[in-house]
Amino acid sequence: MSPELQKQLFDAAPLMFRQAAVAPKWKIGAPDDLYPFLSELAAAVEKFNLRYSRRRVRVLKIAVHEGVLECVFSRHVPCIEKLVGAARRSIRDHRRQMREEFLERAKKMQSTVLFASRLLPEWRLLMSDERTTLAKLLKYAECWAASDDDWRFLAYWYRKFVRDPENAQRCENNIRQKEK
Repeated sequence: MSPELQKQLFDAAPLMFRQAAVAPKWKIGAPDDLYPFLSELAAAVEKFNLRYSRRRVRVLKIAVHEGVLECVFSRHVPCIEKLVGAARRSIRDHRRQMREEFLERAKKMQSTVLFASRLLPEWRLLMSDERTTLAKLLKYAECWAASDDDWRFLAYWYRKFVRDPENAQRCENNIRQKEK
């Protein structure tokens, strides 16, 4: 998350982020587009902290790992866990909608347009932990791949971001077959 948005969260929930605000290397490991969800969660936890001063909770970790929000607090409180669960559901719905939008955009593009467009950089920025969506995007691009450069791009993206050496090798084999 960008430092500006992170600072806004720290300012909105100073009790929740007390330990994190003084640690210079502490970061929120989530993309910027999840700020509204994290802001809503922080406001609810801060409200809890103000109401129940003896049971205050501090955040130890906030991250998104493979599309799932991970929140670790200083103590286990059931109502805080319910708030985190609600935030996870909201994020899951948001990401499902984003996946559908990405796939709809990719269906209409040819492979060279796909690599020259903002679609893949936007995917990397917003959903870099979700490889299945990228694999589907690359499958759409394969339908339109015509030049050797298209196949090289596909092989590169399969290898680097999807981490699928079999499909990368298949794309490189398509280049070799055209050379013969």
